[in-house]
Amino acid sequence: MALALTWIVQPSDGPQLSDGPQLSDGPQLSDGQSAAIAGLLATATAADGVDPLSEAAALRLRHPAWGHLAGGHPNSGMHLLAYDPAGALVGYAGLDERAGRRTAEFVVHPEHRRTGVGGALLAALLDRVAGPVWVWAHGEHPAALRLAERAGLVRRRELLQLRRGLADPIPPRDLPDGVTLRSFVPGEDEAAVVQVNNRAFGWHPEQSRWDLSELAVRVAQPWFDPKGFLLAVDVQDRLLGFHWTKVHPDGRGEIYVLGVDPDAQGTGLGAALTAAGLEYLREQGLAEVLLYVESDNAAALRTYRKLGFAHHHTDVEFLHETEVEFPPGPGVPVHEEPECPEDQEEDQEPDAHPAEHDPGDGQAVTALAALPDLLAGGVPEDQRQDAADPPDPDDSQHE
Repeated sequence: MALALTWIVQPSDGPQLSDGPQLSDGPQLSDGQSAAIAGLLATATAADGVDPLSEAAALRLRHPAWGHLAGGHPNSGMHLLAYDPAGALVGYAGLDERAGRRTAEFVVHPEHRRTGVGGALLAALLDRVAGPVWVWAHGEHPAALRLAERAGLVRRRELLQLRRGLADPIPPRDLPDGVTLRSFVPGEDEAAVVQVNNRAFGWHPEQSRWDLSELAVRVAQPWFDPKGFLLAVDVQDRLLGFHWTKVHPDGRGEIYVLGVDPDAQGTGLGAALTAAGLEYLREQGLAEVLLYVESDNAAALRTYRKLGFAHHHTDVEFLHETEVEFPPGPGVPVHEEPECPEDQEEDQEPDAHPAEHDPGDGQAVTALAALPDLLAGGVPEDQRQDAADPPDPDDSQHE
């Protein structure tokens, strides 16, 4: 179908209509646009069973100034809205243009898929973001995978979500001598947490760059509970590690961030923090807990599987390094990475576990969230740069 694409620097509360879906773009969203996007995301999540945007993208929607506080520039936090001729929002894309890392994620209303809306969003984003593009297929939606194949994208990364029931036994692990647990104290512990976080995740392209704003925006969320932010401290109250748990609105718990300072790694603190966090979530009456782990992190997978975690779904990251052309038929086959072999390495404790997955570091990222319409015929034409692996499985078990 013919599409009318319009970029608007300062969007108004409603769209300008045309014969096809109208797109508006700008650094700020009106209250009406924000509400419409929230409704679109909720509808897509209910239809697809996976969130259409990463946590970071959702936070940027709710906190437009966060990108600037976290080292962004005036173009960070751009938004792209697609409206049908009747003025209804049928698609959304968010573009994070923070220095050194450009990220885009988008979603199409389930009732308006296979009409070219997703193709228009993707084409507009690729037109704005020149150079290599990384593409996330959340939940391995079949339509997203077919689009990746048609566009010649290369399968480069798999991120697994694992889950386990909290009614199952949790193997007890003792804290190292001289170490105690206490809860996070807002207004007092932020600087120490950021420092330990960045030391624990020195190998990680995103988690290693946290600042106080990254922490503050999450502490401000409705789900935050300082009692579930467990800090491991020595006798001088010096922070050695932490396990930040999260309770989702649907009642599921999560191993959200687990980090151990390099000076305290190899002491069993990571395993003790893991067990303590699981026990805390069970005490809240939760039935299930989830976490994310890279598919090629064999040591972490063995550790978590021995704790009773099982695979729930996979998010796949694809790479396109040249201009994207949408052929009328199947394109270059998607490269399948071999499954991680089950080697004989000794199990290691999880000493570093980043926050909910965000695309890696690099030139650009586009997250593809269950968009069957992208495969419709006749559509227009959150990087990692092979981020450094952790120095040792014992120091980084997850993501």
